[in-house]
Amino acid sequence: MLIEVREFTQAGRASFRALWGQEQVGDIPKKSKKLSENATLSEPTGAHLEIDLPANKLSLAMALRSSFLSVGDRFSDGIPQGVWDWLAARLMSDLLESEGKKMTKSSEAWVVTHDTWTAYRHRIAGPYFTLLSHLDNPAAAMSVLCSGASQHPEVNEQLLASRRISGSVGVELATALYYDPDSEGLRVGSGGDGPGSVRRLSAFLNQIAVTVDYKRMSVEEILALLPNEFARFTKALTR
Repeated sequence: MLIEVREFTQAGRASFRALWGQEQVGDIPKKSKKLSENATLSEPTGAHLEIDLPANKLSLAMALRSSFLSVGDRFSDGIPQGVWDWLAARLMSDLLESEGKKMTKSSEAWVVTHDTWTAYRHRIAGPYFTLLSHLDNPAAAMSVLCSGASQHPEVNEQLLASRRISGSVGVELATALYYDPDSEGLRVGSGGDGPGSVRRLSAFLNQIAVTVDYKRMSVEEILALLPNEFARFTKALTR
């Protein structure tokens, strides 16, 4: 589908954000879309977004980047919060419906705030900034870009919550361990707190960071340091 990208005015942003205190959670997606369609609450940016649904985070992020680049230096100083809010309002119901998912209570998934520590949870802006962090090799970040655009699996939470890990070889390591190129999804067991899970990987990387600058190491070098609990995933690399 092809969408004209718009930017909410202050009134539009206020109306969008107020939905979380005024509406039932299940009604927010449709109410949001109606707000995005109200031309008095937004202004055109000149950009258009072309995307096929359902979309994973990588395809959404690539489509957003192409859209923003198409208007020259319009967004050279960054993407205004009004644009992110409008995109979230416009895409929310379509993304959820295309993936058969229900709306969650947390506004962090759709409302951009000044709290940069939780921005990675935003379903529209999060994938975009993750792509920018790994623009030289997006395939290496498939562990956090392979899931549906409306979803936020534990792999994303564990890896992107740490800035030390999110923009480093840590994400590439997780891709090697947990991303299955055949199914184009995450391997069974990557979530949870079992042996070799992403939660255990995050703890391991934080532990060795005290004495080792793993961000300067290659995936192969870190793989050699992993304890035996990760064997179920490392064995898959040799098949």
